[in-house]
Amino acid sequence: MSEQKNRSNDEIQQQVEEIISAGALGKSDAYARLLRFLAERAHTQKSVKEIEIAVEVFGRDETFDVTQDSLVRVYIHKLRTKLDNFYNNSDKHYSLRLTIPKGSYLLGLETNEAAPQTSLDKLSGLANRERTLLVGISLLAGILLTLSTIYLKSKAETETQPLQAEIWAPLAQNEKPLLVILGDIFVFSEVTSEFEQLREIRDFSIANYQDFLQRQTQDSDFMEHYSDFGVRYLPKATGLSLKHLAGFLGPENNWTLGLSSEMENTDLDQYNILYLGYFSALNLFKTDVFSQSVLQLHPNGNLLIQSETGEVFVG
Repeated sequence: MSEQKNRSNDEIQQQVEEIISAGALGKSDAYARLLRFLAERAHTQKSVKEIEIAVEVFGRDETFDVTQDSLVRVYIHKLRTKLDNFYNNSDKHYSLRLTIPKGSYLLGLETNEAAPQTSLDKLSGLANRERTLLVGISLLAGILLTLSTIYLKSKAETETQPLQAEIWAPLAQNEKPLLVILGDIFVFSEVTSEFEQLREIRDFSIANYQDFLQRQTQDSDFMEHYSDFGVRYLPKATGLSLKHLAGFLGPENNWTLGLSSEMENTDLDQYNILYLGYFSALNLFKTDVFSQSVLQLHPNGNLLIQSETGEVFVG
């Protein structure tokens, strides 16, 4: 029994490293850290606690409230999706595959019953991506600019019949899962030589942790004086809007919640994305949203400028 258990652990570790090396988890190292952490705990055969993941993987402290913050649940959900995509698209067929059963944070192995994807399937998926992306970006821009108006005009109807308004049709008719992205604000801290926090800083050129790491890599002085303590802010209006938006979307098991600072390019393929937040927190979407628009984002992050006339619009 012990020898079989060791073989299983070795297989888990081997597949973990193959998945990471293949780039299946994206550019962010958060998913690699999470997967390795779960692999290290797999031998215990006991589900890891959510607070353990928050502390050990994401650097949160013991005061982290898992009932109020869905960080771990969102990452686990997206990791499951990334694992599914890896096995469905891998040229190598695995007789066993890594799995994280729903309702559990225990990484294990199960028989891989999914048939390998053919080259024709892969080409078809690639051919559809550009068309899907254009539809998604158009939907995103339209919803971002008209959400408040639509809500006020169709409040009574949508409270009893979610997604009936015309603007929601592309979502209601699409089988891809819906990911609601909240525009969170990335904040980092100026620190002393003893690593004490002096003040929190909002820099529009640093929208997420990857931007922060890049600045540290390019500027040694910046690395010495600034640190990320995992602080992210959501504007009050975003929380209130989400409360109303839930009336359109129906039960929470029909959609997933995420943060713009944690978005990756792969999410554009895997989900229909609905953004809720300020223009300044668009992050990954910013270029695509305004690439074909006559409006451009003002340097201060929250004003729109008409490209031809220079007219300024305040949201």
